[in-house]
Amino acid sequence: MAKLRPVVDFAQDIRVTLEDSLMIFPLPDSGWGGRHPSMGWTTSFVTVKLKPTRLEVVQTEILSGEMRFDMQNNMPEDVRIKLYFNDIKKNEVINLADVIPANAVKTVRLPLGGTVFRPQMSSSGSDFINNISGNMDVETFGLRLISERMVDWRYVPSPIAFNSLTGRIVDMRIPFGTVPLDVSLAADFEGVQAATLEINLANGIVFSKELSLKVIAREDTSGGRSISLDLPAEMRPLGEGNPDDPELTTLRLDETNSNIVDLLNLKPAFIEISGHILLGGVTQSTVRRTDGIDIQVAIRSPLEAAFADNTAVSESKNISSDTSTRARLARATGGTLTLDFANGLPVGVGIRLLLGTDAERLLESPALKIPRQGDIAVGAAPVDASTGLVRQPVTHREQVTLTSAEAAVFSRSRLKSLMVITTEATNDRKVRIVDSDAVKMSIRARISVSE
Repeated sequence: MAKLRPVVDFAQDIRVTLEDSLMIFPLPDSGWGGRHPSMGWTTSFVTVKLKPTRLEVVQTEILSGEMRFDMQNNMPEDVRIKLYFNDIKKNEVINLADVIPANAVKTVRLPLGGTVFRPQMSSSGSDFINNISGNMDVETFGLRLISERMVDWRYVPSPIAFNSLTGRIVDMRIPFGTVPLDVSLAADFEGVQAATLEINLANGIVFSKELSLKVIAREDTSGGRSISLDLPAEMRPLGEGNPDDPELTTLRLDETNSNIVDLLNLKPAFIEISGHILLGGVTQSTVRRTDGIDIQVAIRSPLEAAFADNTAVSESKNISSDTSTRARLARATGGTLTLDFANGLPVGVGIRLLLGTDAERLLESPALKIPRQGDIAVGAAPVDASTGLVRQPVTHREQVTLTSAEAAVFSRSRLKSLMVITTEATNDRKVRIVDSDAVKMSIRARISVSE
């Protein structure tokens, strides 16, 4: 079955949303007054609450986002406002200045991209940052003070994305999911007795704590049943990841410790995979936007089959070399070709290597055929007596001496190689194979050339 790759992009997925907040700036009752130059500044302390509150932030670089404020001027004169947060900096304190027209509402924005947020720790003893503190100054241009409410403001929430975050996180869940994955079953599928669910993790998140994963299969009928498989509790804990060198882990579920066989025997048309990564930790660390956990999920079930004398042809592969190298190879006087084979099938195989420049005629008229007659025989891979599955591939090395004409084939441009594999018959004896069982080959050529 195909592999899935849900990727958790940690800092990209965390969004800090600020709560709605309303603050009124009072002015003293000064009675009636005439028009005169600026009344000066009226300053108020500003507090904006943060969500979520499970972040112990020491410092964060902000990738994108903004603070938006709806300012309402309740006076019959224009006023100038200045808003600044001491904890948000970009070389110096970031501030916002604007003029709010008389008796009007205006939206003002404080862009945060490229800034650094370095909050002061709470005086209450808690290291968790629940708010951003700042100040707002309001200046009149000269007016009669007839209202106690000069300027109202309301914060408009918007996402803020981090580029990096230094601090601690307490039990934050980052969910992931996949679109339904199609399942292709043979028309004569009669069910399986053994199967493996393999989960490969490349963990690059220091704060990782737990993996939760669920596989759901649905019967390929209208209103059909569904079966789910959950990752057992003992397999969920995650160790600390490393963004520079991701920690690799493989988890396996099979017929002995899960209901994977029942899930496949439901004959599903597709499966769904969902879950979450739980983040948390007791020590401070730094996570970047590019850090994440790479999850590969593969379901494998062995196929029991009897082999006949079948022939399979691999896809052609290019053998490339630069112009100067090909010019030297054209003067070849001979050479040696070393072929290394690894047979991962539980049956013996015969292998032929074909080389040529015409992909469509490579089978019928190759420029070079190794061996010149027949096939190279490679024995069957050993199998486990209890499972019937291949324990490890069997290897074989073949060395072939090349004539000058054969060696000169490697001087041709757009040279391609093809592998032809013939399996030996098992005479109705069934063997077990999985999709990872394969035949592999590597080629090394040593060519002598005339000077």
